[in-house]
Amino acid sequence: MTTGGDPIPITDASDIGDLVREARQQSGVSQAALAQAAGVGRQWLNEFELGKKPAAPIDMILRVLANVTASLVLLPSDDATASNRHDHDQEWDRVGEIDIDTIVDGLPDDGSP
Repeated sequence: MTTGGDPIPITDASDIGDLVREARQQSGVSQAALAQAAGVGRQWLNEFELGKKPAAPIDMILRVLANVTASLVLLPSDDATASNRHDHDQEWDRVGEIDIDTIVDGLPDDGSP
């Protein structure tokens, strides 16, 4: 990668895929070879590089990163990034409280739905 070891902010799943693709291409490794080395499918890797795997399992991501000689480092985020994350929390707050007792009390005693 061309970052010189500087941290790269990741704000979207496609950011990691872009970095993996860049590192793989710079090292001259094919998708098929990287997929085999990391224990993932070539089609999965292709979709991951394109940012189409936003919920990819972390173990798969870490295996791919290890095979392109990259690592994932978590650092505290700056205030701007942290405040953006809180916007999502406000969306969840709009859902309101869920009263599990009301839901459970509405079920038949025999356990059938």
